[in-house]
Amino acid sequence: MADMLETSSLRTLAQQAGLRVGCHPDFRPDDASGPLTELHCREFDTAVFNCFHWCALAPDGVYDWRLPDAAVAWARAHGQRLRGHALLWYQTLPAAVQACR
Repeated sequence: MADMLETSSLRTLAQQAGLRVGCHPDFRPDDASGPLTELHCREFDTAVFNCFHWCALAPDGVYDWRLPDAAVAWARAHGQRLRGHALLWYQTLPAAVQACR
């Protein structure tokens, strides 16, 4: 068992157990190349990005879908599932909404 843990990725071990495993990667989906992407894809099968927060979608009141679209494209290109993050979260509300609190 110890040998298997040393050579198997978390993703492989999770799949063998019938589980999915993911994380919140520390890169933007429109600039997702290099060692962090390689590490993420080896160890995880699911990603969660901040670009689905309201403040990222419409920071100035105008919706911008470029980053969420990039996240979907990245997930498809890397064989990943994509989990949407909370649209409404108290720490990431647009300024206009925070003023109403």
